[in-house]
This record gives sequence, C-alpha cells and structure tokens, in this order.
Amino acid sequence: AASIQQNLFPAELPAITGYGLAAMNRPARLVGGDYYDALAVSAARPGGRYVFCVADVSGKGVAASLLMSNIQATLRALLGTEASLAGLAHRINDLLYSSTPGNKYATAVLLATDPDTGDSHYVSAGHAEAVVIARCGAVRRFGATGLALGLFPGASYDEQRFVVEPGDVVALYSDGISEAQNGAGEEYGAERLIESLRRHAPSGASQILQGAIADLDAFVGGAPQHDDITLLVVKRSLQK
Repeated sequence: AASIQQNLFPAELPAITGYGLAAMNRPARLVGGDYYDALAVSAARPGGRYVFCVADVSGKGVAASLLMSNIQATLRALLGTEASLAGLAHRINDLLYSSTPGNKYATAVLLATDPDTGDSHYVSAGHAEAVVIARCGAVRRFGATGLALGLFPGASYDEQRFVVEPGDVVALYSDGISEAQNGAGEEYGAERLIESLRRHAPSGASQILQGAIADLDAFVGGAPQHDDITLLVVKRSLQK
C-alpha cells in the first residue's frame, strides 16, 4: 500500500520557466494521508496556468490513503473544466461528498498561478494557511476560505487573488509541520516555520525546503512524529 501510494505523488515536478519548485512528504506511518501535486492546467497550452495543491485527509493508514487517491483522481479529472478555482473546489467537494462516508473528509489548499504574470488565485478548504514571503522579507498569510472537502454538499468557496512577484516565495504545507512537537510537548507552530522560510528565502526552492525541514527536525529532536509532514515551495526567480 505504501509503495502504491508513493506512486500517486508526481514522479517529478514540472519545469516552469522563471520558477523553482520543491516538495516533500514524510508520512507518520508506512501509509499516510497527505497529498501534494503540481499540474499544468492544459498540457496543450505551454505557458498556461499551473495549479499547486497540498491536501490532508482525515485519519491515517490505508483508509486515508484510499481517500487521498480519490482526491488525486478527482483533481486531475476536473482540472481545466472550471473557469475559477472556487468552482473547481466546489465540484471536488460535491464529488467527494457523494462518494465517501460521512466521517471522511479532507482539507486542501489550491493555488493557480500564471507563470508569465505571477497572477495567482487561492482557495483553502479548511486547510493550514498559505504563506508568501516577499523579496523584501514581508510576509503575507492566507487562511481558510471555505469548509473542508467532502463534509457538506453544495459548499461554496471564496477565492483570493495576489501576485507572485520576482523573488517571492510561496509555501503550502500541512499541519503536521505546525503541530509537530518536541520532547517537552511544545508545538513547532506556524511562526517558527515562517521565520525559517524567511531565513532561507534568498536561496533556491530546493534549499528553502531542505532548510525548513532541517529547522523543524532540529526543533523536534528525537520526539516521535504523530502526523504526516508535507511542504511545497514555489519561488519566482528574479530573472527568467
């Protein structure tokens, strides 16, 4: 099951001119419930929008993994069929609601970006915030814009818009990072993650991700991991 699940993650992230991408997932068990993806909205239109996603399924183990695979298939099947990111989230919600038990749901963050302009649209279905670190060091935080996916039929989602400027870093993550605990039971928290991202922001996407995870591991020490950890980093280069 773990081997099959790992194949659900992208074998490699897309190469986007002017952008660096990096992502990682570390399950708390052999089979986890977190998911990330990076997809071209239309493979037939080079230079079109890309959608980035991080999702966190309720529960753990094989049941969570099955719902994760359902989310992956649903997202990929519906991508490009809706004009708005909010409409995409609405359709994913209704399909998951009709095909999953009432006690199963998923939080998710969706980010659609036009690489040429940096114009970005954001929806969060009950998920941990997205963080944007500007080149100057300023921080913008974007929280939930609707309910978790699969909880209620007909749920609607607000859509926020911002521009990823050259030198900006966008981080999408699961709460396995912010809620990770050290041996004393102290949580890592979003503030420590943001400070780590700011410190590593001048580097490339891979170095930012590796630095953030190294900082998290240093804080946690030898304490056991209780939840899946997922982080996706998008950095717009200063020059194409």
